[in-house]
Amino acid sequence: MLEKHYMLVTKGTCGYCEKAITILKENKLSFAYTDMGNAEKLLDITKEQLNWETVPIIWEQTLQWEGKHVTIVESSFVGGYSELAESLGVIEEDD
Repeated sequence: MLEKHYMLVTKGTCGYCEKAITILKENKLSFAYTDMGNAEKLLDITKEQLNWETVPIIWEQTLQWEGKHVTIVESSFVGGYSELAESLGVIEEDD
């Protein structure tokens, strides 16, 4: 069975990280995240490799489930919160 899934890299109490998780929950989408708030060096390396400056860092993945075994069939870099919201058609309210 194929399933869409999102993978996020977050940092501590980042407001945009929390907003990304909220819209994934509201849309009942599968996701997992890794909080790198205590791994600043690894976070910096990840940002550098992706040429991305902010968190969250988000990928959309297609997973294939066979019993208890899962394989990542496809993975594409989404970007950050704004790119996720746009890809999901979420309309931002003015603060």
